Amino acid sequence: MGSKMEKFKNIILGVVFVGLMFVICNVRAERSPWTEDYYNRGWCEQKGGVAEHRLPNGKRVDCLLDKYAVEADWANYKAYEAIGQSLYYAKETNRHPAVLLIVKDEDGMKWVKMVSKTMKYYHIKSKVWYIIAYERMESVK
Repeated sequence: MGSKMEKFKNIILGVVFVGLMFVICNVRAERSPWTEDYYNRGWCEQKGGVAEHRLPNGKRVDCLLDKYAVEADWANYKAYEAIGQSLYYAKETNRHPAVLLIVKDEDGMKWVKMVSKTMKYYHIKSKVWYIIAYERMESVK
């Protein structure tokens, strides 16, 4: 009987530990200045937009401005995806497509140019913005 009780205690302790780790990691991720969401929300707020605007189908536009549906992504990792998502969100919201690229190093600027050139090549009325990923959003202009 003692071994069953010990197993039960260990299971309970394990569940509590995993739950606490999840909460701690989640709180840290929300406060982290190195997440896409952190930069998107700060930038969107500065522009007077609505961050994480939910579409009827459940998809979310990163930032909805008066004239633009903005897809925010890291320049080095998701620039190609940002083009497609911005086009889709623009169609769904009857706005122009826009991309916000978060640049964290010199290499990121080549992706900003690539997205701009692609939109221009296809004569898409769009905007491409970028922000430099600093430690805190207050530093971003």
